[in-house]
Amino acid sequence: MDSKIIFSKTVKGEEEAHGKTPLLFGDIKRALLMVDGAAAFGEISKRSAPSLRSVLDEMFEELEKGGFIQDKAKIANIPKIVVPAKMAVPPEKPAVNSASGLDFTAVSRAPSSEMLAAEAARTEAEEAAELKAQQEAEAARRKAEQEAKAREEAELARQKAAAEAKAREEAEHRAMEEVKAARIKAEQEAEAAQIKAEQEARAREEAELHAKEKEEAERRDTEAMLLK
Repeated sequence: MDSKIIFSKTVKGEEEAHGKTPLLFGDIKRALLMVDGAAAFGEISKRSAPSLRSVLDEMFEELEKGGFIQDKAKIANIPKIVVPAKMAVPPEKPAVNSASGLDFTAVSRAPSSEMLAAEAARTEAEEAAELKAQQEAEAARRKAEQEAKAREEAELARQKAAAEAKAREEAEHRAMEEVKAARIKAEQEAEAAQIKAEQEARAREEAELHAKEKEEAERRDTEAMLLK
């Protein structure tokens, strides 16, 4: 059914809606009461109870066939027929749901106050159940988002801790390498200084020995000259 169609009640529909006739009851009576001549079918479907939405188009078709409602756009095109006062009017043919075989417009006794109260309670319960389901779904969605955010934050914290631990490990490794390099350099410098000192000491000893030998040679030369 086109969601843009706007239905209005016929005289028959108004009489039924105001309790002047007991032709409808149950869900189809509820569907009739939702027709206000202003809201389109799509709007009525959205604000109807969940239990009615799947069969609302079918009920509107039955109400239209039964003469309880009519498309407002077609009212101007329907010619007015004058019926003589004494002409016998054939009884309304009950509208039958072709899918389920249920007689929606079967004449029955007017619903009692207890039936109306039970129907109102059922509608209220369905609406409350739908609202609760929506709230639970929203709560579940928010909980899932919070859990996902918590997992993401935990993962970021883990990555940060891992990065910090790696940075500390690298810093410690660099420090150890620097200490090792400094120790090796110091050992090398100390060894080089020791070698240099030993070389200098050996050079001094050799110089002193050479000087003594030279002095001894000069002394012997002098004595030899004196003996001549």
